[in-house]
Amino acid sequence: MNIKKPDVTLIAKFLEDNRGDTNNAEFAKRYVTGVIASLKVNKKLYRSFGGFWWPLKRMILTINSNNFGEQYDTELNELFSYSNDALTVCAAFLTQQTNIEQGYLYSNQHRYYTAGQEPIDLTIEDGEMEGRIFADSFV
Repeated sequence: MNIKKPDVTLIAKFLEDNRGDTNNAEFAKRYVTGVIASLKVNKKLYRSFGGFWWPLKRMILTINSNNFGEQYDTELNELFSYSNDALTVCAAFLTQQTNIEQGYLYSNQHRYYTAGQEPIDLTIEDGEMEGRIFADSFV
């Protein structure tokens, strides 16, 4: 699969504009810690990250593996990851913001494009998260 991700130059600028006095590792950890807090309140939000969910889940597992399952899609993790986690979380944030603006907050259907502008429809479904969402519906 050859999906065109957001331009790394734009993502790097966004990172520099928002990192404050943190290094890449600290920036990524702070962001992922915030994602964990949000997901504890509303697990369905994982869908809003589109393909970037898988790199985020990889990072989540390094901080907290108790609440979100232990597996992630390694192929999509590789596809959606950038050269460092700080860039990856910035791309995840910007993707999520776009999805929210377009009304895809809880959608697991996401459209991406190849470099040749051919559409690729991607279904994001984390079975472990979906199981937890289902279980929470009985509480």
